[in-house]
Amino acid sequence: MKAFPKGIMDRPYYRRVLASTTPPWVSRVELKDGFGPVIEDTADLMWVVNQDSVELHPWLSRRETLNYPDLVVFDLDPGPKMPPERLCEAATIIKEALESLGVVSWPKTSGSNGFHVLVGIKPIYEFEEVHTWVIAIDRVLTERRLDLFSMDYTRSRRTEKVLLDHNQVGFGRTTRPSAASGHFLVHQCLPQ
Repeated sequence: MKAFPKGIMDRPYYRRVLASTTPPWVSRVELKDGFGPVIEDTADLMWVVNQDSVELHPWLSRRETLNYPDLVVFDLDPGPKMPPERLCEAATIIKEALESLGVVSWPKTSGSNGFHVLVGIKPIYEFEEVHTWVIAIDRVLTERRLDLFSMDYTRSRRTEKVLLDHNQVGFGRTTRPSAASGHFLVHQCLPQ
């Protein structure tokens, strides 16, 4: 949960584990460091909203299969000088690469200025296996398009490239809500 206790213009904080004062009727899942919230019904959603949680960042796995993701994220973070058209090109290349492997994907804005390319999978592989698969695809894409992709996390070395952030695939990682600016970006990438 991303909570904004003083309103959306002030600094938020993230809460992954429920406080000990959480009512017992709130749905939850046991984690190593406590219990995490699970939204199963309207009452759970209303409780979360009443905790000043304006944004919900869902996990890549479900309560029943916490160690086995059913959602894979290819996270595209543009460098500070990257034009939107190049980000669109990068997302399209990833989608086409996945299609060539017989994998269906769809784009989603990342909540800031990037893209997520999402893939739904059966929850039969552990996070480590899925993470290794994403790294392998990211490496091939980077090797084939050094002008466009990077796996270097140093911003100054990738100002006009897209970082393929494979670290967004792991236990406890989340997807972010789409931003209004991102909807414009998705529209700009669609064929005219």
